[in-house]
Order: sequence, then C-alpha cells, then structure tokens
Amino acid sequence: MGLNFQWSRFKLAVLSAIALGTHIAIATPVKAAETIIVRQGIMSLSLAIEDLETLANTGKVPPGLRGYELFLSPQQKQQVLGVLNSQVGIPPTAVSNLLTTQIGENILDEIATITRTQDPQTRGADIKTALLEAAESESGLSILGFLQSYPNPELRIDIDVAFDVFSRLNRSFWQTQQFMVEIVQQLGLTDANVS
Repeated sequence: MGLNFQWSRFKLAVLSAIALGTHIAIATPVKAAETIIVRQGIMSLSLAIEDLETLANTGKVPPGLRGYELFLSPQQKQQVLGVLNSQVGIPPTAVSNLLTTQIGENILDEIATITRTQDPQTRGADIKTALLEAAESESGLSILGFLQSYPNPELRIDIDVAFDVFSRLNRSFWQTQQFMVEIVQQLGLTDANVS
C-alpha cells in the first residue's frame, strides 16, 4: 500500500508539474527547453516538450506520454489539456513592468526555488527571459509558451518545493485581495474593481 500511495502522489505531482511549468517568444530562442524533468522525493520523470505540444495541439496522447495516460482518468486528461491550452491574458508590457518591481523579483525568486539547474545564478534570469518571451509570442503567455521560451534544453522542477511555493504565493494573493477590499471600504469607494 505504501508504494501504491507514493505512486499515486507522484502521478498527482506529474499532473501538477505539467500545470505549473508553473502558471508557466519575441524570437525563437537559440536554445529552448526540450525536456521537463519532474522530481518528487527520490522519484523523477522526464517529459519531452514536443510530446506536451502534440498533446495540447491535437488532444491525442503521443507515444512518449502513453505510459502516463494509463494513470489518468478522462477528467484528469481534460484538466491537463485545459492547463496546457490555457493562456494568461496579461499584455507583454504589464509582464515586463511587473517583473522589474520588487514584487516581480520576489515572484521570480520564489519560482526559481522550484527549478533545479546546473547554474543556480542564472535560474531567475532564465525564468524572466522565458516569461517575457512567452508574453511577446503570438499566442501570449502560456505554459507551453514558457517552456518553448525557456533558454536551456532542460527544465527541472521539484514538486515538493513547488507545492510549498504556490501555496505561499496563493496565500499572499488572497491577503492582498482582502487588504484591497478593506481599503476600498475605508475610503468609501463603490465602483472600485479589486479583482
């Protein structure tokens, strides 16, 4: 049972990693991610970006991902497709402006802790480059756009760290939303949009 539970957690972690790639091109990068390696504890899994693109574009599971399809319910498969095909509707200038603020730098630092690269000094810069290039692409900022723009052939993601980081980022987001609601109420504004 213990091994089965660990395998189930790993499957969930893989789904989450595909979704994360994180939430995640001005010109085609000289080097772009070809593989995403998802790690949870001692287990790791390698996914070809090309296979994820095929899945997103056709809805059909390519041979490189067929082994993982066995572990997904039809609903989970639809969720993965939804995440792969989702786009963030943020204009490129807004992404660029955000990433040059202290908040943006904090977000980049948090996301950088999820990834494992040979050169930790370039992690944040690589993530920033991928986000900016993906935001400038025709299709806009998306998980696949981020992966296609990531300037290294391999992106490693630590799922255990990712869950922790995204939990903190989500908590910070909702705290900010609550703060904005309270400010609006104190100022007596009625037409303010805080979402």
